[in-house]
Amino acid sequence: MRQAREEFDSVFAASEGMVITLGAPGDRVQAHMPGTRTALRREAQFHAKVCGVTEGGKDFEEETIVRDISLQGALISLKHLPRLQSELQVTMEAPGADGLQAMNLRGYVVRIDAGPEKGHVAVGVVFTD
Repeated sequence: MRQAREEFDSVFAASEGMVITLGAPGDRVQAHMPGTRTALRREAQFHAKVCGVTEGGKDFEEETIVRDISLQGALISLKHLPRLQSELQVTMEAPGADGLQAMNLRGYVVRIDAGPEKGHVAVGVVFTD
């Protein structure tokens, strides 16, 4: 994903319900992406620091709790409104054998909805690294 974004202007991470057509004229192949999530989502309680860029182009850093996570991404409640398709850096703290361990993940904003709390937005992130 990162390499594609460096080379092309319009590269997006969302794939739910998409149809991709590949091949030469007269010899096309279509790949249908599932319309629903294929990864199991789990409820969690991870403290996290999220860094990104708002819709207005300003950098932000915010502490939050990740409550919904899968192998491919997470739904994160934020006070800041990040730009759709922008990159986020998510650092989560998770308990490990030697105490708290930090997980540094990079992802892209693929969805923004009204948040569960007033003044918050629910941000869908797809992890790329």
